[in-house]
Amino acid sequence: MNPADRLPWQRMLLAAAVFALVVLSWFTLTPQRWLGTLVPAGTPATEFNLSLLSEVRISLAFLAAALIALLLLRQPLSRVAGWLAGYLVRLDDWLAQGKRTLIIIVAMVIGSTLILAAFSIARHQAFNSKAYDLGLHSQVFWNTSQGRPFASSVEVENYLGDHVSPIILILAPIYWLWPDPRALLILQAAALALAAIPLVALARQILTPLWPRGSRVSSLVLAALFLTYPALGFVNRFEFHEEVLVVPLLLLAFWALEAERPGILCVSLFLSLLCKEDIGLTVAAFGLFVWWRKRPYRSLGIGWTIAGLLWSLLALFFVIPLFRSAPSDTLARYAWLGASPADIVSGLIRNPELLLSHTVSDPRRLWMLFKFLLPVGFLSLLSPAILVALPSLAINWLAGNLYQSSIYFHYAAPLIAIVFAAAVYGMAATRRFLRFEAAEQAPASPGFADRIPQVASSPRYSWLVLVLSWMIACALLAGLFDQFWQADAGPSDWENYSLQGQIEGEHFWQAEKLLPVDGSVATTEAYAPHLANRQDLYLLHDPRILRIADRVDWVLVDLNDHRYGVQPRLYYGLMRWITEERDLDVCYFDGDVVLLGPGCNNPGALTRFESRLQSLQLGAAGEELDPALVEYLGSQFFP
Repeated sequence: MNPADRLPWQRMLLAAAVFALVVLSWFTLTPQRWLGTLVPAGTPATEFNLSLLSEVRISLAFLAAALIALLLLRQPLSRVAGWLAGYLVRLDDWLAQGKRTLIIIVAMVIGSTLILAAFSIARHQAFNSKAYDLGLHSQVFWNTSQGRPFASSVEVENYLGDHVSPIILILAPIYWLWPDPRALLILQAAALALAAIPLVALARQILTPLWPRGSRVSSLVLAALFLTYPALGFVNRFEFHEEVLVVPLLLLAFWALEAERPGILCVSLFLSLLCKEDIGLTVAAFGLFVWWRKRPYRSLGIGWTIAGLLWSLLALFFVIPLFRSAPSDTLARYAWLGASPADIVSGLIRNPELLLSHTVSDPRRLWMLFKFLLPVGFLSLLSPAILVALPSLAINWLAGNLYQSSIYFHYAAPLIAIVFAAAVYGMAATRRFLRFEAAEQAPASPGFADRIPQVASSPRYSWLVLVLSWMIACALLAGLFDQFWQADAGPSDWENYSLQGQIEGEHFWQAEKLLPVDGSVATTEAYAPHLANRQDLYLLHDPRILRIADRVDWVLVDLNDHRYGVQPRLYYGLMRWITEERDLDVCYFDGDVVLLGPGCNNPGALTRFESRLQSLQLGAAGEELDPALVEYLGSQFFP
């Protein structure tokens, strides 16, 4: 055996140790042993936590296999990479002809838009979208398109009292052209898919100097990983949120920085600010990245850092309280840190152990970060650009509610853009900091140089093949864990439904035909998005209904829809109470869908409704209610 082909004993010993640790972990990280026994049984999160435990085992096995292969199979891997590098260069040369790269990326964007939009629309049509947030946003967009900017009724009377998102003024004409929640879902899907274009441009800008005949393939691979990124699909799945627009805008800002286009950079950052009040903190962090990355633009970077901070502070502590007539309810999510912003900051300074204990007390927060980084092979960690994500990460990690520390909701939107931009820089960093040894050169086998282009036999193209292969393998593993179409997204009590219908829709559409288009309606979470194009829309089970009952003329609900925290006994009692309070009649009742309104004469529907409601109330009679609430409304409504 050639001495150069022998494996050093240290490398073999390390591989054996890694293998032993993985075997030990594989048998201890099970539901029956060690960590598995610490998972509380019988809770909505039990199954979810056990699935995460399974993901930890699989990830450990995958990462260990990769490390062992790197330790024991470096030369074979180098030979295979050298062979594949020839095909990579040929493919890249083929993509360079004409507009093939552009055609492929446009086709990918269109295809992704259609898939994402079709899924979210199908979910909406199955009555799995809800008032928070598609119904709320649809009403705000409808009111704004009708000349009543930011008017709302679901939670606050002006949306600026909930979130500061002036971008709605720019987007409202879309809703004027097609006043339907599906317009927002299509807009969201298109925005997320279009973000692949500035990502491709950024990749070409960064990677072309390093791999001139591999950057096209690399950029398309990155686009494919982006469009199949689990968090991207889940952001699209969960209702509609205008802050998802920061995904293409931030990626455009990263490209504009590298292309030295300050005008485009400023426009993209300005539009990002308009998406939501907390985006200012991310823009501030991006400004610091500009200061570090481009010396000629240091003053510009500092300017955007100041602008971002001022925007978030002004919006959170002035605009929202002004329109809400109360402090922002967002701060309630950080109440464990203190009662006021000053208390929160001083508490963190005096007791930093609070932050540590909160972060590590639930491993799911750390696993969320793992899931963000896994699909890009953790390459984002090799670039300082990932530090731009710190404000968004802190906002989500410090929140008391755990669903902000997951990939399944819209809170992840800014992180998506930053993770992929940092991954591009990270790919370039691997070229600078990781070098092939002489033994890892392409093999000098007979005829090898004749079969592939000479440029491909250089170590840097072999290395590019390995980097892309690593990213693709990690993305496939991430896809094994999460797909946006899966039935469950998080614990069952998060009620983040997919496509499977939970309630019947046929009778809703029949009842909806009897409802005036401008009627003031109290309804359910699931029906609200389908009734949002009106000035007065309320939720029957919302405590606010007690204060605004005099505004309600119609009630349209499904008696069996108890999702999203509805208490059946309270729900049925409120229905009896508001029927008497507003002197409403039964206009329609079939399939447990009831429409109550003024001036209806349907004795048959009335009889069936009264009988059914009485039966349902008797079935829910054992539920505990607030005695003060029962006394306020009247005990006669709660048999």
